[in-house]
Amino acid sequence: MSKKKKSIIARLLIIINFFLALGLLISASSPIIPPKSIFNVISVVGIAFPVLAICNIFCALCWLITKPKYALVSFIALIISSNVFFNHFRFIPAKEKNIKGSIHLMSYNVRNFVSTNKKRILNKDEIGKFLKEQSPDILCMQEFGPKAGKDNIISDFKKDINARQYFFNNYYPKTKGSPGLIIFSKHPIIDYGSVSDYKKRVFTIYTDIVIQKKDTIRVFDTHLESIRLQPKETEFFINVNSKSKEELKKEPKVIVRKIRNAYGNRIEQVNILKKKISESPYPCFVCGDFNDTPSSWAYYQIKKSLKDGFTNAGFGTGITYNGSLPLLRIDYIFTPKNAIIQKVKSHRINYSDHYPQSSWVEIKKAG
Repeated sequence: MSKKKKSIIARLLIIINFFLALGLLISASSPIIPPKSIFNVISVVGIAFPVLAICNIFCALCWLITKPKYALVSFIALIISSNVFFNHFRFIPAKEKNIKGSIHLMSYNVRNFVSTNKKRILNKDEIGKFLKEQSPDILCMQEFGPKAGKDNIISDFKKDINARQYFFNNYYPKTKGSPGLIIFSKHPIIDYGSVSDYKKRVFTIYTDIVIQKKDTIRVFDTHLESIRLQPKETEFFINVNSKSKEELKKEPKVIVRKIRNAYGNRIEQVNILKKKISESPYPCFVCGDFNDTPSSWAYYQIKKSLKDGFTNAGFGTGITYNGSLPLLRIDYIFTPKNAIIQKVKSHRINYSDHYPQSSWVEIKKAG
């Protein structure tokens, strides 16, 4: 290869590296910018943070081998975005702790018990068996269909995990038998409630639970607005090259409209949830499907007053989404700042398009 061609390729790689680094910095800014109007673009780029981070690490390592001075571009971008980076990736395993005596919380979006395979069969029995084995003390579920066929799933699951009480609310209370949110507890529930957005959709429920007959906590089960992308729309990002001109023109418009609507609704929901947390007379735990990543405005708003179990006791990437889009962590268990997180786990089972999340927590009294 001639020197001229080598020079052109080198310049092209430098330009690509520059845009990857710029993309990473834009992505890292999404937590501090509310996703409104033109800023929806920044929020969308925020979703790609893990991929952009990996690309920049790869670029930096390649330049170190060939031309070290060019590695600075990616290194600087990675350093500036390090706070967001460590919300996605944890490289040091947490020390093994004794979970005896701790409270086991679990959050699981069960997708209305419809499996992710092509047959789309009901898998409530498999999920019930899994929950019986795990036996969480407090279980928060989203997209929970209260009935499947002639079976009453609530009674079955209450028995499976030996729960003492539960609270269920449909997303749309006027629609009987529709999916919703549910909290099961092995401990006494002394109060409960639901939270709706301006569309009258119940996006959060809560229960006040007495732990070990002395400490009362408030557990929120939340499901923030989804973008509601169909399978063909998520595949658009993966198989762009195979799309026709008509599809390339039409599908992005549909996707952008859905993103704009979802982010707008999510802003309102998060602000309502923050207010409910601040008004709580008890220490708060927030479990659920945020439909947003750790590089999002929604995540950072909740993390201001609580702490994320994964960033305190997790390892690796903590992926929670079992779908075609890679490296997504969108399900969380937040705890009070003074709680001791003994262990966290993402259960890699394929019964839903989400993986169930577990957190073992020791509750500390304030003061």
